[in-house]
Amino acid sequence: MENLSVLDDKDVLRQISSKVAPPDPLVITPENVVIYRTKVAQLWIEEDIRRGVLPADLGSLSDAHDYVDSNMYLLEEGHPCPRVGSLLEWREWDFWAVCHHSNLVIDALNDWLRNGHSGDASENLKLQS
Repeated sequence: MENLSVLDDKDVLRQISSKVAPPDPLVITPENVVIYRTKVAQLWIEEDIRRGVLPADLGSLSDAHDYVDSNMYLLEEGHPCPRVGSLLEWREWDFWAVCHHSNLVIDALNDWLRNGHSGDASENLKLQS
């Protein structure tokens, strides 16, 4: 039997997501959503590595495409606050703003993966102050 990705195990996916405090929906900002999405994606990737879905030596998010639709690590369908669940829900943004914020998450995860999965991927974020 093939290993089940956390992306396909919605109950576990929600349990893992609940380990990260989401931004307050009354004061969410793009920056705190990017931090939240990075932290959650890291936990989901770690779980898929633990399950054997992804290889232990995974070096980039694009390499994960060989095993899963790794774009799904970037969003959480059905999140109680849609703007926290997905950067696509920031309706006032144009295409390039969505890409920019998604790339911040992807770059931080790639840095974390390249550095042997050590530490907190959100520490690799290159947010403008």
